[in-house]
Amino acid sequence: MAAPRIDLVPPESPSTAFAEAQAAHSGRMGSIGRAACLGWYLAIALAAAADTAATGMPAATLAAVFVFASVGAFLWAGERTAERVMLRSLLVGLIGLAAGVFACIGAPPGSVAAAEFLCFGAMAMLFGILAALPPALASVAAQVG
Repeated sequence: MAAPRIDLVPPESPSTAFAEAQAAHSGRMGSIGRAACLGWYLAIALAAAADTAATGMPAATLAAVFVFASVGAFLWAGERTAERVMLRSLLVGLIGLAAGVFACIGAPPGSVAAAEFLCFGAMAMLFGILAALPPALASVAAQVG
């Protein structure tokens, strides 16, 4: 004689609703979302190139290349959820800022190199924050919709 099976979790419990929300949250962006994300990243790259052309100093372009290459390497190594992309972009920006500040401290005070290193750090942090915006919006849209 078999014992009756008792389900300890009702079908509409908060834990199953949370699991379903997590499954829906890891979905992909639509074509409009991907196009907007690509346009946003192209705008960041164009802003870096325009800053380099206007100032004659390559700190902004180097910062953009640093942020995009580092975030790309982080994404290649791990899972691609919106939260991870956002956190990795912010982490790369923070690492770039720290690298720029420490390089500025090590450079001769008042030199052009010190200003360039500090500009690199500030631009890396700015581009890290800007790179985190599309995944943050995708995360919010997935939770709302």
